[in-house]
Amino acid sequence: GNQKPIQFDDNGDVYFLATDFTRNDYGYCSNSAEPKETCETNGGVWKPNYSIVNLNWDPRLYKYKSETSKLEAITQDNVNVEFFATLSTGDVVYRSTTTGVWLKKLMMKKADSSRVINLTNGTWGVDFFTIDTKNTVLFGQNDWSGSGEDGIRIVKSGSKGIKKTTLNTSKFGQNKNNTW
Repeated sequence: GNQKPIQFDDNGDVYFLATDFTRNDYGYCSNSAEPKETCETNGGVWKPNYSIVNLNWDPRLYKYKSETSKLEAITQDNVNVEFFATLSTGDVVYRSTTTGVWLKKLMMKKADSSRVINLTNGTWGVDFFTIDTKNTVLFGQNDWSGSGEDGIRIVKSGSKGIKKTTLNTSKFGQNKNNTW
């Protein structure tokens, strides 16, 4: 999509996705099968070689605080972040799944606390989301049950939490008896 892989807030803090991996460090001596410790003393040159093993393909969302030079994990290691958007306030919105659960959720991590808020309230997931220039989150949420939960969701973040509303789009389509 059009999501930027590295994003910044108004404080200059950096947000990005990253995965864990282990680097296998091995190599060889240019003139013999000597170990690294004795290769150069016997006239050889150690040729390093690396490979990546144990790669975790479920990226976590991280924040690098420019003021303190500290790295902070925004999401837990069992959360697979698909897309994220950073608000200028430092709040972060991300679409994710949890290991073993395929429901796509839209979550908001508040900048001023450790609080994470689930913005979705249905059972089918998130179609899309975007952020406008005033830090308002707009998203579509699937609800194929016909319960009337469809619509465009609007969330505004503030110092006391969030405000939610829904723009009803039922006039544009209906699911009656599971037929459109």
